[in-house]
Amino acid sequence: MRQITHVTIITALIGLGIFSQRAQAYSLTMTQEDLQTMTEVWFPVRQPTAIGEVELSSPRIILASGSDRIEFAVTIRIEMPGQYIATGKGVIDGELDYSAKRGEFYLRDPRLMELTVDGLPPSYDAMVLSVINDFTQQHLPLIVVYRLDKQTITQASVLRTLKSVRIHKGQLLVDLGL
Repeated sequence: MRQITHVTIITALIGLGIFSQRAQAYSLTMTQEDLQTMTEVWFPVRQPTAIGEVELSSPRIILASGSDRIEFAVTIRIEMPGQYIATGKGVIDGELDYSAKRGEFYLRDPRLMELTVDGLPPSYDAMVLSVINDFTQQHLPLIVVYRLDKQTITQASVLRTLKSVRIHKGQLLVDLGL
């Protein structure tokens, strides 16, 4: 039923001359600053885990040319009750995901790529890595990294699919399509 509705809308737009072959794609350019501003409001992220409370804060967006994944450099704090408070740095990357219904972009399949934690004995390294990786996979896909403005949502509303994502010269280039 939903597919028929989209076909009907597109057919009507084509008939009216509003939706042409060229309009079957919509391109967006997101700057590092755009993404930084949108994501900062979601941090810090805290959660009790098997080893204690984990907190990710101070995200810094990294857009590496030639990649199709967004990177976050974050500060990590782990509080193990009665034992240690450890701090460190991490780099997390993920693919861009798109919710056409909301006009929002999220991080899909986040992965902890780098981790440096001071103040923990080396015997904790594997456990901490596992816990933080699980933590990022649970919480980061909920964070909106970019939201279309109302006018853009209206223009792109019929375009439901994220066609391509690429990073070039510090900008995230996104194509939406049918």
